[in-house]
Amino acid sequence: MRPILIRRILTCALLIGLAAAPARAASLVVELRGITEARGELMVALAAAPAEFPDHASRFAQAAVKTGEARVRFDGLPPGDYAIAAFQDVNSNAVLDKNPLGIPSEPYGFSNDARGWFGPPSWQAARFHLGPEGGSVVIELH
Repeated sequence: MRPILIRRILTCALLIGLAAAPARAASLVVELRGITEARGELMVALAAAPAEFPDHASRFAQAAVKTGEARVRFDGLPPGDYAIAAFQDVNSNAVLDKNPLGIPSEPYGFSNDARGWFGPPSWQAARFHLGPEGGSVVIELH
């Protein structure tokens, strides 16, 4: 074979291999702040689509409670848009407890420090972008 033909074949094979390579997985570190009581567990829900936020997230993490702040890590995430809902499960019943008016009675927070009126914030308000290099998000519990 001629050298030019060999180079073209190798170039095509390389391009096909690159196209077939999986997208690079990213890691996300979520730092939770504003923890005032060392009780219960921290529950973190990571939603990858508007339909998942905030109650039907595709990924969850838990962390031990320490006064001040804590961290959880999500690995193997495809780059894209996400939103986070988190709360401190003070009584360890795996539910965000609410008072009779439906207002949370346990500390909670969302990515972007998003707030909602008479309910959780919208996906758009809590949405952030995670690039292929990974990243971190800080959530203040209120």
